[in-house]
Amino acid sequence: MKRLPVYLLLDCSGSMAGEPIQAVKMGLKQLIDQLRNDPHTVEAVSLSIITFSDSAQQAVALTDLASFPEPDLQASGPTALGSALRLLKECIEREVGRASGTQQSDWKPLIFLMTDGRPTDDWEQEAENLRLMRLGNIIACAAGDAADEQLLKRITDSVIKLNDLRSDTLVGFFKWCSNSISKASHSDVSAPHISYEYDRSGRLASLSRSSADFSYDYEASAARLSKHGHDHTSETQPPSAVSSSPQKHESQTSKTDKVHFLVASPPAAPPGRKFIVDVWAHLERQRAEVERRVRQARPQTDLPPVIRPKGPFKIERGTRLFVRLKFQDLHVDPPEDVILWEGEIGNASFEVAIPTEITEGVKCGLVTVHWEGGLQIARVPLQLLVAAKAVPAAPTTQPLHHIRKAFASYASPDRDEVIGRIQGMQKIAPDLDVFLDVVNLRSGEDWEKKLWQVIPESDVFYLFWSAAAKASPWVEKEWRCALNSRGEEFIDPVPLVSPEEVRPPDELSKKHFNDWILAYLREKPKGE
Repeated sequence: MKRLPVYLLLDCSGSMAGEPIQAVKMGLKQLIDQLRNDPHTVEAVSLSIITFSDSAQQAVALTDLASFPEPDLQASGPTALGSALRLLKECIEREVGRASGTQQSDWKPLIFLMTDGRPTDDWEQEAENLRLMRLGNIIACAAGDAADEQLLKRITDSVIKLNDLRSDTLVGFFKWCSNSISKASHSDVSAPHISYEYDRSGRLASLSRSSADFSYDYEASAARLSKHGHDHTSETQPPSAVSSSPQKHESQTSKTDKVHFLVASPPAAPPGRKFIVDVWAHLERQRAEVERRVRQARPQTDLPPVIRPKGPFKIERGTRLFVRLKFQDLHVDPPEDVILWEGEIGNASFEVAIPTEITEGVKCGLVTVHWEGGLQIARVPLQLLVAAKAVPAAPTTQPLHHIRKAFASYASPDRDEVIGRIQGMQKIAPDLDVFLDVVNLRSGEDWEKKLWQVIPESDVFYLFWSAAAKASPWVEKEWRCALNSRGEEFIDPVPLVSPEEVRPPDELSKKHFNDWILAYLREKPKGE
């Protein structure tokens, strides 16, 4: 099972002395006890505590819940938030597992930051570095009157406000954290992703982790809290949030939305540097907000991001979209992320590392979007100039390639399963024309001639792989035609069985065997 790392950054400065620090200790104990009551969460979650006052220290290293020791928290001194952010980065880089070979990486860390005042050290650069590197999904809590919400938004868009430092308020915050962690750990998707949803005023409205039921409407709950002093509608809500009027989102009554995609990446970067590629899913009315977030995440004005929009696609709410990124000579970790489409802005984010020793020049990448049935529905090529000295450039726009024609190659015994997959995908891509008559085509005398007409004209070649497909001479001729006419990137593998059980052709898997593994995992039955 993949591990979900959770980091708690806790302000233990002098202003937290007395009742507040005792409430934090009580809330932390209850958080650990509650998480230990869930066997799945115990197996999936590892927890670390970082405290900061006059300096920052990792009170508990990333540890599984079963053996997690309760730290002895004491409050004194100033508020070294900058040191805490720097230490967090070091801990994540040291403790969070990355993919290597067939070894899966950990989920992207979930980070809760709580502070009751303003930092007393140099924190701005550390905050910017953490935000740009996106090492984890951060939820910040501004606790009490002295805490600065706007300052915390320099670190993350996801900021909640506690009105006071009373014991019940702070303990309630930790209960909300434990419920959120537990729900996040039960997600069954193959990539870590927490999406943050905003209302029209730009305030955080809810957050959710992929397909897990991990959501909370801050605005509506705050209004209920303001009116009644409590809210019985959800166990995952933070206590004493600031009051505001609930906002109604567009398209709430519709189960199908016209979804647009936008890909943002830097035009250039030097060797040895890391950068972020973001893929956004949104409604047309949300485009301006998405572009604002892109600019906010990349404040440098000398190298504006390259933005590539495309759409719309008709997508049912509740659909999982698997987004994959590959980049020539560069390291992407993790290579696949998930967007759960629920009618609000969704984001898949990739960290890309450029090796120090690399030949400078233009490097080519590819973003592909897959329906949860495994089939590719959209793709966009990327280019990055790797150069020691970045050259300022204006942003350009390149569209996501909307797949309209596809060729399905499969063995006759697999026909029913193949048709089921394609019919499912056409619910979200009704304009997709899939050539399924390959079995009938094979019976004709001029089959190979027609093959070279039909396949190169397609936008994508779906190769449904199984033991029967591996044994089929017709399937082999078809994928070889696709490979020779359009190249390996043209072929989208759809393994019907584990590629470790039925190995794909060497010509198609030598460089990208992990693509086949990920494609299979998208449709792997639960519990396998």
